[in-house]
Amino acid sequence: MNTTKPEHTPTPWYYEQDGDGPKRYWDKYICANDGAGRICTVNSPNGAGVGEVESNARFIVTACNAYDENQRTIAELRKALGDIVDANNAYGDVIGGKLLAQALAALERSKP
Repeated sequence: MNTTKPEHTPTPWYYEQDGDGPKRYWDKYICANDGAGRICTVNSPNGAGVGEVESNARFIVTACNAYDENQRTIAELRKALGDIVDANNAYGDVIGGKLLAQALAALERSKP
């Protein structure tokens, strides 16, 4: 059994539409800048129209393009919180029980 975590298509991603006529306004595609082609088709599950399709595509691209940087930032914050907890444990309860509990809870929630 392969236990290796698959990697996502490298970012940055963008979205495009294709075709002419009325259908082109509905079809949006998420694409990879590395020439890998289309990743997925975006639509409006609520049937709200072209504005929602455009917003969905923009949201997906923005979130995916920010993902790797967000993961690095979360890792840095986890380390900083861990250092605070370690210092608190080494030098006595200097940050207070409530703050320590919040730091520990944040560490738990942020586990990859």
